[in-house]
Amino acid sequence: MPKRNGQAAVSAAYFLFFASIGALMPYITLYLSAGGWGGVQIGIYMAIGPLVTFVTQPLWGYLGDLWGNLPRLCALLVLLAGASALTFAFLPVSPVFFVLAILLGLFQGPVSPMLDSMGVRILGQRKNRWGLTRLWGSIGFAAVSLAIGNYFAQIPKLPFLGYALVSLLTMFVVLRLPFQWKPGQARLRGFQFSGMKDVLKGPFLTFLGAMFLLQLGHFMQSDFLSLVMTDRGASSTIVGLAWSSTALVEIPIFLMTIRLVERFSAERLVVWSGFLIVLRLVLFAFTYDPLLMLLVHGIKGITTAAVLASVVLIVDRLVPEEYHATGFTLNTAFTATLPQFLAGLMGGRIYDVWGGTALSLIAAAAALAGTAAFMLWLRARKKEGSH
Repeated sequence: MPKRNGQAAVSAAYFLFFASIGALMPYITLYLSAGGWGGVQIGIYMAIGPLVTFVTQPLWGYLGDLWGNLPRLCALLVLLAGASALTFAFLPVSPVFFVLAILLGLFQGPVSPMLDSMGVRILGQRKNRWGLTRLWGSIGFAAVSLAIGNYFAQIPKLPFLGYALVSLLTMFVVLRLPFQWKPGQARLRGFQFSGMKDVLKGPFLTFLGAMFLLQLGHFMQSDFLSLVMTDRGASSTIVGLAWSSTALVEIPIFLMTIRLVERFSAERLVVWSGFLIVLRLVLFAFTYDPLLMLLVHGIKGITTAAVLASVVLIVDRLVPEEYHATGFTLNTAFTATLPQFLAGLMGGRIYDVWGGTALSLIAAAAALAGTAAFMLWLRARKKEGSH
């Protein structure tokens, strides 16, 4: 398949996968809250999925490298995630919903890094254009989350139904990705954990540590965004608009990342984004008007796009190609899944005891520490390069 068609196929996969997430993620906390759950229960729910993903995500990636047929494995995971959500659409809110968190953590968690790994390899020499494919994920997320927000109050189960339907469409698109696989080092070795050691060493491990701290601040506020905005007087429509508008902001930023990375560097973009994350969290802590919250939270779209595009390129350079899926799933596990788990676990308690303002300020402190740690990592890399 021509490279342009390959780029279109990856774009379609991102569009549908993140559209499914946009149908469910912004509204699951509101759904559980309406069912009688408190902040601690919701925090535990938000923590369970990332914990399961953190434990299993690298194993899924390593299995993908061993098998080689990433599209088939990825499509199977998408189908199982959609079926899980559809099942819970017909169940009342109760402690059994913790099982849904487990299932989504197990099946949905590995999909995004697998798409990243396949997307970079499908693009080949055009990998700097990865942002042009990933922006379609933002478009899908924005469109569906906004649409669901308009009808959520009337049809509370709509997020589950939308997630299941779009997951089915995602499965078919993923199966048609023009991903050319071949037996590599991981496949020849068989299922041995020595491959994990080859990936988790040197600058990649310290990179994961720095990004973990930065992303901890990001998720600590985002996991409870819907609840905090509702507490401050925002309607479900405004909440949906907050989620969708940030995704829309990501679109032009993804378009700009090609020139920004070429003119500056992926590492510098991460540093600038880190300081902007801290600024957004501090401003949000003291913003109570729904429309102003909408405006401040929109900054998240800038930083999310810049960090995602930069990290994909950094990981691609740090990880050997034969362990690409393993490296990308490890990256997501440590820089997205683990911080999201801890953010949900700690954030629920902080939200219940001190409220949304304290939650945002503590998140800002974590993001600042992560930015500083990444700058130290970058300085160490430059010193190694000079030698």
